[in-house]
Amino acid sequence: DLTPMELTVGIGILKFLTTIVVILFVERVGRRPLLLSGMMVILISLTFLIIGFSGYGEIDIQQQQQLQQQEQQIDSISSSIKSNLGIIGIYGVAVGYAMSFGPLTWLITSELFPSLIRGRALGFATVITYVAAGIVSRTFLSLQNDIGLSKCFSLYWIATI
Repeated sequence: DLTPMELTVGIGILKFLTTIVVILFVERVGRRPLLLSGMMVILISLTFLIIGFSGYGEIDIQQQQQLQQQEQQIDSISSSIKSNLGIIGIYGVAVGYAMSFGPLTWLITSELFPSLIRGRALGFATVITYVAAGIVSRTFLSLQNDIGLSKCFSLYWIATI
């Protein structure tokens, strides 16, 4: 089993390498195919997260303790599969973002606007990007507590479409 630190470092390395590959191939492959394939990777990964976290965070602590006692009696294979799906989902979302929205947002917005308003438009796009990221960061924990992780990731799945 990998430690949380090793998993975090792995995500950082994977995002870095994915971004490098995108930078090298963006002109050959094209912006739209990279964006769409990145979104597809994010959707598939969110599906893995929905499955992997189904049943977690949707019940109170006392019910969780009762379920844990029952789960100890049940085969641990499904728990292992769900755990691995969760890890694959987390890595997949990071890779999907690193191959699409991460590097390409700035490239596309810089090419989208005429030079007269490009500076202000990039500033506005940056503010919108940070506001959207702030909304996700601000609402994630409360959504997780209110509706559970699986349903929270389901909402992100819907938003990705």
